[in-house]
Amino acid sequence: MLLSCTCLLQIPICLQGSLSTEETRFVTDTVEQLGGIIVSDIEKATCFVAKEVRISTKFLCAIGKHIPIVSMDWVRESKAQGRLLKGTDYLLKDKEQEEKLNICIERVVNMEVPFLQKWVICCLPGVKPGPSDVAKLTRCCGGIFV
Repeated sequence: MLLSCTCLLQIPICLQGSLSTEETRFVTDTVEQLGGIIVSDIEKATCFVAKEVRISTKFLCAIGKHIPIVSMDWVRESKAQGRLLKGTDYLLKDKEQEEKLNICIERVVNMEVPFLQKWVICCLPGVKPGPSDVAKLTRCCGGIFV
């Protein structure tokens, strides 16, 4: 007896906080129609949708996890083709901010070694960002937070 199984794999996508309400709605509707799921926790995401290089906990975690940081073009093209496309083909490009911050999104996404591998990080309660954000950043970058 031959059994068949169809399993739906929902791809977890996280969104940059600076997206407008309309952009967020468009991305959410598109991703869900194409079988993905929107997550607020960047630690669970395999792709990060952003419209600009903007330093935030989520953005830094996406860099630390080496996941594709994609532009809105990824969403539009995925919708046009009826499937979620390969994120690395639609990486966010923001030359001015990348130069200013001395980062290259394409290079970071293709790195294999975690930034904080074998590092143990701790922080004091009064630091900015707060301990919960530092803990998240540390985990996303492969370190250990104590």
